[in-house]
Amino acid sequence: MSDQPRERFVPSTPFEDPGASSPFSDAPEVVRQPSKIAEGWGPGPRAIGRAKTAVLFIAFALFCALVGFNMAFFPPLFIFGALGGILFGSVVLLRPFVGVVLYAALFFLRPAEMFPVLSTLHLERILGLLTLIAMCFEMYRKDGHIYLDHSKQTKWLWGFVFVLAVTIPTSYWPGRTSEVLFNFLKTMAFYLMIVQLVNTRARLKVFTFTYIAFIAYVGFGAIRSFMAGGFMHAQGIDRAVGETSAGGDPNSLAVTLGTTLPFVLAYMGIFRSLWARLLLLLCGSIFLWGLGLSGSRSGVLGLMTAFFVYWLLSKRKLLLGFVGAFALLLAFFALPESYQNRYRTITSSELDESSQLRLSTWGAGMRMVLDRPILGVGPGAFGSAHFKYRGSWLQPHSLYVQVPAEMGLVGLFVFGGFIVAVIGLNRRTYRMMKDKEGWDLEKGVLQATFIGFCFLFASSIFGHSLFRYTWYFYAALNLAVLRVFLDHPDNKNLAEDGSELIHADSGSNPALIHDAARSAENKEIGANP
Repeated sequence: MSDQPRERFVPSTPFEDPGASSPFSDAPEVVRQPSKIAEGWGPGPRAIGRAKTAVLFIAFALFCALVGFNMAFFPPLFIFGALGGILFGSVVLLRPFVGVVLYAALFFLRPAEMFPVLSTLHLERILGLLTLIAMCFEMYRKDGHIYLDHSKQTKWLWGFVFVLAVTIPTSYWPGRTSEVLFNFLKTMAFYLMIVQLVNTRARLKVFTFTYIAFIAYVGFGAIRSFMAGGFMHAQGIDRAVGETSAGGDPNSLAVTLGTTLPFVLAYMGIFRSLWARLLLLLCGSIFLWGLGLSGSRSGVLGLMTAFFVYWLLSKRKLLLGFVGAFALLLAFFALPESYQNRYRTITSSELDESSQLRLSTWGAGMRMVLDRPILGVGPGAFGSAHFKYRGSWLQPHSLYVQVPAEMGLVGLFVFGGFIVAVIGLNRRTYRMMKDKEGWDLEKGVLQATFIGFCFLFASSIFGHSLFRYTWYFYAALNLAVLRVFLDHPDNKNLAEDGSELIHADSGSNPALIHDAARSAENKEIGANP
């Protein structure tokens, strides 16, 4: 006979006190499986799914009925605009980064200009305001306070805004200067969105690729319009223009396409995927084709400068020099003879009518500087002031004349300080990241923006680009790259000795910028990411 006790059934009733003693407490309990009947009590997964489907169907039916009823009293555009606004507004408030991407789409594509009926909705203003509000809410939710970047370049930029406001009372055309200030504040808002919201490596990748795609669409639209007869005939040739103000006149279109081309060149060396390279090659072809059809000599000068700087920064100078020279010659001889003749005038010592007018305008600009050296004639007021000096409403056609003439020596000092801060931040950040593995995309962005700045410096000899968004857009990308790099866990030690803060909107600790970057040049960098 076994020494083990026999198993006994332990009775249990609903009225049994679990804490009470039982005469059978020492007996082993029998573990029972739940009853199949008990498992079936209540709705199962299928029943819950059917209930959800029914609720959604009823809600959708009521929604359609409500929309149909309201369309009897309100215009359809108002109804669908309101519904779209509620939908996208909710998404933006929950995901502010989606807001900055959508704002970039409105900023670069200008759908309200292609479909004038949308202009009554003021989509860009509403979306920009919603994104800024969502950005502030997210900062407050994660960090308990609202923090705006106060890096050196951003301080210079706020100083630039202040000078713009100060010049309004003394401007030749105060109304026009006020309009310039209002438009620049939109650019400033875009700058802050990028600095605060493009705060992870994934977001940086998505944002820069969408930027390339948007500009490729602008270039494709200009080429398509040119083929359909939508061009400007000037200086003896047909010149491509943008379908919207995002492309603008031929010179603006050339700068828009040319300053984006460095991103294509940088990313071609980073991404190994065949499809990615084919798409980048397609975008680059659109940029070159559109720039060539623009007939812009300043654009070609900027392009040659960009290729030269890219060649200087490259490690494969011999191969790149051969391929680049071959591509430029091929593109040049593919153009019609009239375009070739226009571009040949870049190196000609003879001045055509356009060049003579430009020199005359520069002389008038220098007179404006002498007459109003402190604050100038007012931003955007060069044309009205030029009418007094020369009897015509010509624009400065040079950044280096526009800045001192329109904003005086004060504006020249502030804008110059901003440019020095931006270029310094770009180069120090690149040196800090140069020997780090796994940061090819970020280094590519820094190189692309630097080459883009060089393009602007060259093309702006013959173009008034002071209020062009590219300066400030690329400056924001530089700052975003630095913040993403310093916020990485392996790079926190680089920010220990800094004095200037930039808030990482993702909720990580604030990263220290300029002094950290400067000290990192002589300091061993931590582990690779």
